[in-house]
Amino acid sequence: MTEATVHKPFNFFIRPIIQIVLMFCTAILLFSLSYYRMKDGKVVDMPPSLCAVEEQKNYLVNAEIKVGLFVRNFLEFDILTNNFVADAYVWFEFDPHRISLKAVEDFYFGKAVMEQKSHAYISQQKNKERVGYNVQIRFQTNLDYRYFPIDSHRLYLTLNNAALQKHEAIFISSENSFQVAPTVYASGWSYQGKSVKSGLQLNVLDQSTNTKLISPRTIFALDFANESFKRFILIILPLFIIFFLSLFTLSIDPVKQYATVVSIPAAMMGALVSYFFVIESMSPKVGYFTLADIFFSVFVVLNFMIFILDTICIKYFVRYRGLLVIMFHGLLISAWLFLLYWW
Repeated sequence: MTEATVHKPFNFFIRPIIQIVLMFCTAILLFSLSYYRMKDGKVVDMPPSLCAVEEQKNYLVNAEIKVGLFVRNFLEFDILTNNFVADAYVWFEFDPHRISLKAVEDFYFGKAVMEQKSHAYISQQKNKERVGYNVQIRFQTNLDYRYFPIDSHRLYLTLNNAALQKHEAIFISSENSFQVAPTVYASGWSYQGKSVKSGLQLNVLDQSTNTKLISPRTIFALDFANESFKRFILIILPLFIIFFLSLFTLSIDPVKQYATVVSIPAAMMGALVSYFFVIESMSPKVGYFTLADIFFSVFVVLNFMIFILDTICIKYFVRYRGLLVIMFHGLLISAWLFLLYWW
Protein backbone atom coordinates (compact mmCIF):
# COMPACT_ATOMS: atom_id res chain seq x y z
CA MET A 1 0.00 0.00 0.00
CA THR A 2 2.81 2.35 0.87
CA GLU A 3 4.64 1.55 -2.39
CA ALA A 4 1.54 2.27 -4.48
CA THR A 5 1.07 5.57 -2.68
CA VAL A 6 4.68 6.58 -3.29
CA HIS A 7 4.64 5.87 -7.03
CA LYS A 8 1.13 7.03 -7.87
CA PRO A 9 2.12 10.69 -8.52
CA PHE A 10 4.80 9.52 -10.96
CA ASN A 11 2.49 7.11 -12.80
CA PHE A 12 0.05 9.95 -13.32
CA PHE A 13 2.42 11.49 -15.90
CA ILE A 14 2.47 8.44 -18.20
CA ARG A 15 -1.23 8.77 -18.99
CA PRO A 16 -1.57 9.63 -22.70
CA ILE A 17 -3.74 12.69 -22.08
CA ILE A 18 -1.27 14.06 -19.51
CA GLN A 19 1.62 13.42 -21.89
CA ILE A 20 -0.18 15.40 -24.60
CA VAL A 21 -0.83 18.28 -22.19
CA LEU A 22 2.84 18.30 -21.14
CA MET A 23 3.93 18.27 -24.79
CA PHE A 24 1.80 21.29 -25.64
CA CYS A 25 2.89 23.18 -22.52
CA THR A 26 6.59 22.54 -23.17
CA ALA A 27 6.31 23.41 -26.86
CA ILE A 28 4.44 26.67 -26.18
CA LEU A 29 6.91 27.64 -23.45
CA LEU A 30 10.00 27.02 -25.59
CA PHE A 31 8.61 28.65 -28.72
CA SER A 32 7.59 31.69 -26.66
CA LEU A 33 11.07 31.95 -25.12
CA SER A 34 12.62 31.71 -28.59
CA TYR A 35 10.33 34.41 -29.96
CA TYR A 36 11.19 36.84 -27.17
CA ARG A 37 14.88 36.03 -27.60
CA MET A 38 14.57 36.85 -31.30
CA LYS A 39 13.00 40.22 -30.42
CA ASP A 40 16.04 41.08 -28.26
CA GLY A 41 17.99 41.60 -31.48
CA LYS A 42 21.40 40.58 -30.16
CA VAL A 43 24.08 41.39 -32.76
CA VAL A 44 27.39 39.50 -32.81
CA ASP A 45 28.71 40.47 -36.27
CA MET A 46 32.35 41.59 -36.21
CA PRO A 47 33.06 45.10 -37.59
CA PRO A 48 35.71 45.70 -40.27
CA SER A 49 39.09 46.85 -39.07
CA LEU A 50 39.53 50.57 -38.46
CA CYS A 51 42.64 52.36 -37.20
CA ALA A 52 42.30 55.64 -35.33
CA VAL A 53 44.13 58.59 -36.88
CA GLU A 54 45.82 59.35 -33.54
CA GLU A 55 47.49 55.92 -33.58
CA GLN A 56 49.41 56.74 -36.79
CA LYS A 57 51.66 59.60 -35.66
CA ASN A 58 53.59 59.61 -38.95
CA TYR A 59 50.40 60.28 -40.87
CA LEU A 60 50.29 64.09 -41.06
CA VAL A 61 46.75 65.14 -41.92
CA ASN A 62 46.87 67.52 -44.88
CA ALA A 63 43.15 67.74 -45.66
CA GLU A 64 39.75 66.65 -44.42
CA ILE A 65 37.04 65.27 -46.67
CA LYS A 66 33.50 65.17 -45.37
CA VAL A 67 31.69 62.05 -46.57
CA GLY A 68 28.06 61.08 -46.55
CA LEU A 69 25.81 58.26 -47.71
CA PHE A 70 22.09 58.12 -48.42
CA VAL A 71 20.65 54.60 -48.76
CA ARG A 72 17.44 54.69 -50.78
CA ASN A 73 16.63 50.98 -50.72
CA PHE A 74 17.91 47.47 -51.22
CA LEU A 75 17.44 45.90 -54.63
CA GLU A 76 18.56 42.55 -53.21
CA PHE A 77 18.60 41.59 -49.54
CA ASP A 78 19.54 37.99 -48.75
CA ILE A 79 20.94 37.37 -45.28
CA LEU A 80 21.17 33.60 -45.83
CA THR A 81 23.60 33.88 -48.76
CA ASN A 82 25.22 37.15 -47.60
CA ASN A 83 24.26 38.94 -50.80
CA PHE A 84 23.07 42.56 -50.87
CA VAL A 85 22.58 45.25 -53.48
CA ALA A 86 22.10 48.79 -52.16
CA ASP A 87 20.75 51.69 -54.20
CA ALA A 88 22.47 54.73 -52.72
CA TYR A 89 23.92 58.21 -53.15
CA VAL A 90 27.45 58.85 -51.88
CA TRP A 91 28.91 62.34 -51.63
CA PHE A 92 32.11 64.12 -50.66
CA GLU A 93 32.79 67.69 -49.57
CA PHE A 94 36.38 68.97 -49.76
CA ASP A 95 38.70 71.89 -50.48
CA PRO A 96 39.56 71.68 -54.21
CA HIS A 97 42.78 73.64 -53.58
CA ARG A 98 44.09 70.79 -51.41
CA ILE A 99 42.54 67.71 -53.00
CA SER A 100 41.84 67.09 -56.68
CA LEU A 101 38.49 65.79 -57.89
CA LYS A 102 40.28 62.97 -59.72
CA ALA A 103 41.71 61.66 -56.44
CA VAL A 104 38.36 61.90 -54.64
CA GLU A 105 36.37 60.04 -57.30
CA ASP A 106 38.72 57.04 -57.08
CA PHE A 107 36.78 55.71 -54.09
CA TYR A 108 35.62 52.13 -53.66
CA PHE A 109 33.66 49.99 -51.18
CA GLY A 110 35.30 47.03 -49.46
CA LYS A 111 34.00 43.51 -50.22
CA ALA A 112 31.79 45.08 -52.86
CA VAL A 113 31.36 45.76 -56.56
CA MET A 114 29.79 48.97 -57.86
CA GLU A 115 27.43 47.65 -60.51
CA GLN A 116 26.46 51.18 -61.49
CA LYS A 117 28.10 54.55 -60.91
CA SER A 118 26.69 57.77 -62.33
CA HIS A 119 28.62 60.77 -63.53
CA ALA A 120 29.69 63.24 -60.88
CA TYR A 121 27.15 65.78 -59.61
CA ILE A 122 29.26 68.80 -58.66
CA SER A 123 28.24 71.87 -56.72
CA GLN A 124 30.13 74.71 -55.05
CA GLN A 125 29.54 75.79 -51.45
CA LYS A 126 31.65 78.81 -50.49
CA ASN A 127 35.25 77.60 -50.64
CA LYS A 128 34.20 73.94 -50.67
CA GLU A 129 33.33 71.64 -53.53
CA ARG A 130 30.68 68.92 -53.16
CA VAL A 131 30.57 65.96 -55.50
CA GLY A 132 28.05 63.12 -55.41
CA TYR A 133 27.36 59.87 -57.26
CA ASN A 134 24.37 57.62 -57.66
CA VAL A 135 25.62 54.09 -57.09
CA GLN A 136 24.33 50.55 -56.94
CA ILE A 137 26.59 48.50 -54.69
CA ARG A 138 26.62 44.71 -54.58
CA PHE A 139 28.36 43.78 -51.36
CA GLN A 140 28.97 41.18 -48.72
CA THR A 141 29.55 41.85 -45.04
CA ASN A 142 30.87 40.15 -41.91
CA LEU A 143 27.82 38.10 -40.92
CA ASP A 144 27.94 35.84 -37.89
CA TYR A 145 25.23 33.16 -38.06
CA ARG A 146 25.80 31.86 -34.54
CA TYR A 147 22.18 32.48 -33.52
CA PHE A 148 20.54 31.35 -36.77
CA PRO A 149 17.52 31.12 -37.26
CA ILE A 150 16.61 33.82 -34.68
CA ASP A 151 19.59 36.06 -35.46
CA SER A 152 19.72 39.81 -36.01
CA HIS A 153 22.50 41.42 -38.01
CA ARG A 154 24.53 44.56 -38.59
CA LEU A 155 25.49 45.26 -42.21
CA TYR A 156 28.73 47.13 -42.88
CA LEU A 157 29.56 49.25 -45.92
CA THR A 158 33.21 50.31 -45.87
CA LEU A 159 34.16 53.34 -47.97
CA ASN A 160 37.86 53.50 -48.93
CA ASN A 161 40.12 55.56 -51.18
CA ALA A 162 43.72 54.39 -51.64
CA ALA A 163 44.44 57.30 -54.01
CA LEU A 164 44.27 59.72 -51.08
CA GLN A 165 47.24 58.25 -49.23
CA LYS A 166 49.73 60.58 -50.96
CA HIS A 167 47.62 63.59 -49.95
CA GLU A 168 47.44 62.32 -46.35
CA ALA A 169 43.75 63.17 -46.29
CA ILE A 170 41.19 61.75 -43.90
CA PHE A 171 37.46 61.17 -44.05
CA ILE A 172 35.23 62.84 -41.50
CA SER A 173 31.63 61.79 -40.96
CA SER A 174 28.69 62.23 -38.64
CA GLU A 175 25.31 60.64 -37.95
CA ASN A 176 23.66 63.48 -39.86
CA SER A 177 25.63 62.75 -43.03
CA PHE A 178 24.50 59.09 -43.04
CA GLN A 179 20.82 58.77 -43.86
CA VAL A 180 18.50 55.87 -44.65
CA ALA A 181 15.21 56.35 -46.47
CA PRO A 182 12.16 55.66 -44.26
CA THR A 183 10.78 53.46 -47.03
CA VAL A 184 13.75 51.06 -46.99
CA TYR A 185 12.42 47.51 -47.31
CA ALA A 186 13.89 44.08 -46.61
CA SER A 187 11.51 41.11 -46.59
CA GLY A 188 11.41 39.46 -43.17
CA TRP A 189 13.70 42.08 -41.63
CA SER A 190 13.09 45.48 -40.06
CA TYR A 191 15.53 48.36 -40.13
CA GLN A 192 16.50 49.34 -36.55
CA GLY A 193 19.21 51.98 -36.72
CA LYS A 194 22.51 53.17 -38.13
CA SER A 195 25.96 54.34 -37.12
CA VAL A 196 29.05 55.67 -38.85
CA LYS A 197 32.72 55.83 -37.91
CA SER A 198 35.80 57.15 -39.73
CA GLY A 199 39.49 56.44 -39.44
CA LEU A 200 42.28 54.83 -41.42
CA GLN A 201 42.74 51.57 -43.25
CA LEU A 202 46.15 50.05 -42.57
CA ASN A 203 47.58 47.41 -44.93
CA VAL A 204 51.10 45.99 -44.57
CA LEU A 205 52.49 45.49 -48.09
CA ASP A 206 55.95 44.22 -47.20
CA GLN A 207 56.59 42.93 -43.71
CA SER A 208 60.37 42.81 -44.11
CA THR A 209 60.58 46.55 -44.82
CA ASN A 210 57.44 47.42 -42.86
CA THR A 211 55.97 49.07 -45.96
CA LYS A 212 52.38 50.14 -45.28
CA LEU A 213 49.50 51.43 -47.32
CA ILE A 214 47.55 53.89 -45.17
CA SER A 215 44.36 55.34 -46.59
CA PRO A 216 41.16 56.90 -45.22
CA ARG A 217 38.19 54.68 -44.42
CA THR A 218 34.61 55.23 -43.26
CA ILE A 219 32.41 52.42 -42.00
CA PHE A 220 28.65 52.76 -42.41
CA ALA A 221 26.64 50.29 -40.30
CA LEU A 222 22.95 49.39 -40.57
CA ASP A 223 21.12 47.27 -38.00
CA PHE A 224 18.36 44.87 -39.06
CA ALA A 225 16.21 42.77 -36.73
CA ASN A 226 14.73 39.43 -37.69
CA GLU A 227 10.96 39.81 -38.00
CA SER A 228 10.09 36.38 -39.42
CA PHE A 229 9.56 33.47 -37.03
CA LYS A 230 8.60 31.23 -39.94
CA ARG A 231 12.04 29.71 -40.59
CA PHE A 232 12.51 28.88 -36.90
CA ILE A 233 9.15 27.07 -36.78
CA LEU A 234 9.86 25.15 -39.99
CA ILE A 235 13.21 23.93 -38.65
CA ILE A 236 12.32 23.21 -35.03
CA LEU A 237 8.70 21.95 -35.13
CA PRO A 238 9.55 18.60 -36.82
CA LEU A 239 12.24 18.04 -34.16
CA PHE A 240 9.63 18.56 -31.45
CA ILE A 241 7.27 16.08 -33.11
CA ILE A 242 9.99 13.43 -33.43
CA PHE A 243 11.07 13.90 -29.81
CA PHE A 244 7.53 13.76 -28.40
CA LEU A 245 6.70 10.65 -30.41
CA SER A 246 9.74 8.94 -28.89
CA LEU A 247 8.81 10.17 -25.42
CA PHE A 248 5.28 8.84 -25.87
CA THR A 249 6.68 5.28 -25.75
CA LEU A 250 7.01 5.70 -21.96
CA SER A 251 3.21 5.53 -21.84
CA ILE A 252 3.21 2.08 -23.48
CA ASP A 253 3.47 -1.07 -21.37
CA PRO A 254 7.03 -2.33 -22.05
CA VAL A 255 6.17 -5.90 -20.98
CA LYS A 256 3.17 -6.46 -23.24
CA GLN A 257 4.28 -4.28 -26.17
CA TYR A 258 8.05 -4.41 -26.06
CA ALA A 259 8.45 -4.53 -29.86
CA THR A 260 6.44 -1.33 -30.28
CA VAL A 261 8.35 0.40 -27.48
CA VAL A 262 11.67 -0.40 -29.17
CA SER A 263 10.68 0.21 -32.79
CA ILE A 264 9.29 3.75 -32.35
CA PRO A 265 12.48 5.37 -30.94
CA ALA A 266 14.55 3.49 -33.54
CA ALA A 267 12.36 4.86 -36.34
CA MET A 268 12.59 8.35 -34.86
CA MET A 269 16.39 8.16 -34.84
CA GLY A 270 16.27 7.33 -38.54
CA ALA A 271 13.90 10.24 -39.12
CA LEU A 272 16.32 12.60 -37.34
CA VAL A 273 19.21 11.52 -39.55
CA SER A 274 17.11 12.16 -42.67
CA TYR A 275 15.88 15.51 -41.37
CA PHE A 276 19.46 16.68 -40.84
CA PHE A 277 19.80 17.16 -44.62
CA VAL A 278 16.64 19.28 -44.64
CA ILE A 279 18.11 21.55 -41.96
CA GLU A 280 21.35 21.82 -43.93
CA SER A 281 19.47 22.98 -47.03
CA MET A 282 17.72 25.72 -45.01
CA SER A 283 20.83 26.91 -43.15
CA PRO A 284 23.71 29.23 -44.14
CA LYS A 285 26.84 27.50 -45.41
CA VAL A 286 29.26 28.01 -42.53
CA GLY A 287 31.91 25.86 -40.91
CA TYR A 288 30.84 26.45 -37.30
CA PHE A 289 27.80 25.38 -35.28
CA THR A 290 24.73 27.57 -35.47
CA LEU A 291 21.92 27.58 -32.92
CA ALA A 292 19.88 25.36 -35.25
CA ASP A 293 22.73 22.80 -35.31
CA ILE A 294 22.95 22.80 -31.51
CA PHE A 295 19.18 22.40 -31.14
CA PHE A 296 19.33 19.47 -33.55
CA SER A 297 22.15 17.90 -31.52
CA VAL A 298 20.13 18.27 -28.31
CA PHE A 299 17.17 16.44 -29.85
CA VAL A 300 19.46 13.70 -31.17
CA VAL A 301 20.97 13.15 -27.71
CA LEU A 302 17.58 13.10 -25.98
CA ASN A 303 16.11 10.72 -28.56
CA PHE A 304 19.11 8.43 -28.23
CA MET A 305 18.70 8.43 -24.44
CA ILE A 306 15.06 7.38 -24.87
CA PHE A 307 16.10 4.68 -27.34
CA ILE A 308 18.69 3.23 -24.94
CA LEU A 309 16.23 3.45 -22.06
CA ASP A 310 13.49 1.66 -24.02
CA THR A 311 15.74 -1.11 -25.35
CA ILE A 312 17.96 -1.89 -22.36
CA CYS A 313 16.95 -0.25 -19.11
CA ILE A 314 13.17 0.04 -19.19
CA LYS A 315 12.58 -3.06 -17.06
CA TYR A 316 14.48 -1.39 -14.20
CA PHE A 317 12.45 1.82 -14.41
CA VAL A 318 8.92 0.57 -15.08
CA ARG A 319 7.60 2.08 -11.86
CA TYR A 320 9.38 5.38 -12.49
CA ARG A 321 8.28 6.05 -16.08
CA GLY A 322 6.30 9.10 -14.98
CA LEU A 323 9.41 10.53 -13.33
CA LEU A 324 11.36 9.88 -16.53
CA VAL A 325 8.80 11.83 -18.54
CA ILE A 326 9.25 14.84 -16.25
CA MET A 327 13.03 14.42 -16.37
CA PHE A 328 13.14 14.55 -20.19
CA HIS A 329 10.91 17.62 -20.29
CA GLY A 330 13.17 19.24 -17.67
CA LEU A 331 16.32 18.39 -19.64
CA LEU A 332 14.90 19.87 -22.82
CA ILE A 333 13.78 23.09 -21.09
CA SER A 334 17.12 23.48 -19.28
CA ALA A 335 19.14 22.96 -22.45
CA TRP A 336 16.89 25.39 -24.33
CA LEU A 337 17.29 28.15 -21.74
CA PHE A 338 21.07 27.70 -21.68
CA LEU A 339 21.38 27.88 -25.46
CA LEU A 340 19.10 30.91 -25.80
CA TYR A 341 20.54 33.10 -23.07
CA TRP A 342 23.99 31.83 -22.05
CA TRP A 343 25.54 30.14 -25.11
